[in-house]
Amino acid sequence: MAAQVCECPDRLNVRFGVLDSHGAVSAVWQAWTNRNRADMYLAIRGLGDKVKISLHERGWRVAWTDRYAQSLHDVQRGRDRAFMKWTRPAPLAPGLVVAYRILVPASELRAAQGKSHDRLRSMHWHDAPIGDNAMTEFAVLLTSPELPLNEDWPGQRHEAAALVGHAVLPTAETVWIVARDLETGPAEENARLRAEWRAHQRRWSETVPAVRASYRHVYFGLKEGTDAYAVDLAPGEAA
Repeated sequence: MAAQVCECPDRLNVRFGVLDSHGAVSAVWQAWTNRNRADMYLAIRGLGDKVKISLHERGWRVAWTDRYAQSLHDVQRGRDRAFMKWTRPAPLAPGLVVAYRILVPASELRAAQGKSHDRLRSMHWHDAPIGDNAMTEFAVLLTSPELPLNEDWPGQRHEAAALVGHAVLPTAETVWIVARDLETGPAEENARLRAEWRAHQRRWSETVPAVRASYRHVYFGLKEGTDAYAVDLAPGEAA
């Protein structure tokens, strides 16, 4: 099988989200890279000036931005503005690393606030899956040049994944963002997870008082020290 041959751009800058047939939407997410560095960033519209996900060559983390950190007493007292750090996970398969995941439950979609979805240019809108227990996963993947690909992007055939964006990094790895539909677990597990998300949402509202009630919320999760993810939550339901 031939090694990966990708005629890719050398820079990624894409906005993406989930849209259902009634016009309800997720948050608008943005992912970007720089041409001369192998760093990648993810942020959510409305919160990008306060918190972002950074996949640096020197380490991966979720952190308050420099400017916003100046308003936080804990950071002013010397605490690290990064509140979640993790190490690069082991390859899921030879040459394939799952770097980050963004989960958007279909039940968390709401009517668009501010700009309507059809006015947001350069957007990748993924059609929402149907069902209360359905969700969309946006996966950030890294592939090595030696990875054999028998499809145009990872997951295209076996998982019906849609391509959101991709670029070649200075390390010669390719970063991909792909979207696929998932089913969540049993009802009891879903109830437990939603309760955990809402508790986090209440704490988030207390920690970030400058965030308007109309902004969406994010649950930042980390499993086993390397499986980092974010859950995109509807706004105004934390009380």
